[in-house]
Amino acid sequence: MKVLSKKFKLFIAITLAVLVVGMSLLGFLNFNQAVDYKNGYEVRVSVEHKAGNAFEVIESATEEYLASKGIKAAEYATQKINEGKVVIYKFENDVKINEDDLEKFVQAKLDAQPEIKEITATAEYSEVKGYANFETGWMLLGLGVGVLVAFIYALIMEKLSGAVATLGVSIISALVYTALMAITRIPAYPAIGSTICLAAAIGAVLAIYTASKCKAEFKKTAAAKPDVFAIAEKVMKKELKNYIIFAIAVVLAALCVCVFFNAYMAIVGAQIVLAGLSALAVSYFGAPLVWALIKGCKKSKKA
Repeated sequence: MKVLSKKFKLFIAITLAVLVVGMSLLGFLNFNQAVDYKNGYEVRVSVEHKAGNAFEVIESATEEYLASKGIKAAEYATQKINEGKVVIYKFENDVKINEDDLEKFVQAKLDAQPEIKEITATAEYSEVKGYANFETGWMLLGLGVGVLVAFIYALIMEKLSGAVATLGVSIISALVYTALMAITRIPAYPAIGSTICLAAAIGAVLAIYTASKCKAEFKKTAAAKPDVFAIAEKVMKKELKNYIIFAIAVVLAALCVCVFFNAYMAIVGAQIVLAGLSALAVSYFGAPLVWALIKGCKKSKKA
């Protein structure tokens, strides 16, 4: 129990620190919304890889093109993503940009410089639908219903200790992910609501799984009146490999999102990784801890 206690104390300390810092930043700075939640239009200009001053060239060329169309800098917001390979220009109204003309204009600027003339530029112009209040509300309602269903399922299948672990891990996973989004300043658009739900869902599923392992381990040695914290620690050691595999799967899934879609999806990929790893860490340490605490309380009352 001594080793377990240190692990859990460290987990609680780190979790509290992340929540305090993250929620404070969220209160003062909000999410990173350089590309915000409003409906509008956007231009995305990108290069396939960084080389020389290619990014500076596409940025200045795009702004020169916009100026030639009578669009002033005050009419748009900008954001740079994907390690400086993509620049986004956000407009409230349809400025009717011809993306083919823009792409040719930017490419000509790149070709004019011998050291970067092999770099290929891509331009996209599209309408963006932001989150309306009712959409966010439905997301939160869905999250609440999902957590409730997971709690009831765990209560039936894993009893009270498993149900409380599921509820706690699900909520804390969502909160930790939200705090980390504020700390890391990963852009919140376009999938912050969906990935908060994802963090809660992954946390709930992993908590149910881990609680079931604790319950099974407890049943094996119930006659000997085992230490529930020793059981929790044993389950953590046994399941470490599975959690590592899950972490790799999350990262690979996010990489697929980034590779097989446009560069814009790099934001979504980063959000998926952060949501998955947040839920993984919270469930790995939190589910056995809460299970042991509730199970230990129940044993004390019976005694």
